[in-house]
Amino acid sequence: MSHGNGRREHFLASTGNRGQLTFYRWSRVATTTSMNMHRILERAGLRPTLPRVLVLEFFHQHPHEHFSAEQVYKRLNGDTRNMSLGTLYRALGLLVESDLLSSVALGEGCMVYELNDGKPHDHIICTACGGIREFFDEQIEARQRAVADQFEFEMAGRQLVLFGLCAECRKGRMQSQDGAGKLSRRLT
Repeated sequence: MSHGNGRREHFLASTGNRGQLTFYRWSRVATTTSMNMHRILERAGLRPTLPRVLVLEFFHQHPHEHFSAEQVYKRLNGDTRNMSLGTLYRALGLLVESDLLSSVALGEGCMVYELNDGKPHDHIICTACGGIREFFDEQIEARQRAVADQFEFEMAGRQLVLFGLCAECRKGRMQSQDGAGKLSRRLT
């Protein structure tokens, strides 16, 4: 289908795991990036379906960011709903299972995903603004390996997530507390 603005809409048909035919609107021409995503998926032993290609391409476009499934869903679908949330969760699960993405459990059933660059790192999460920072510390890595060795434990993976308040949120909280203190003093 062609639009007056010269943009072409492409539709790709895909059969789901129950055999139903689904049409996905794809408004971009196969680019070098999407062809690379096909190769990456095939090397990981995954069939390069459109949802998997789009999800992996999204994370390659945002290599150092963390997204919940709902955030990815909204960003990929925009105003139109081309991919169901269930399809997205299946794609995310397979991409994590094949080590192309990493998942970070934030507690209370919240999970975020990031591109797996193969480099170990940990996370600091602000509980006020939701900011996520990555860090690497060789001493922490060494200590975790030593603990695993001490218990004759073969480590398959690891996650360290620190929760607290970032400097900006602490500063904002102190300012609001100072303001509240000033207001309460004025009222008494």
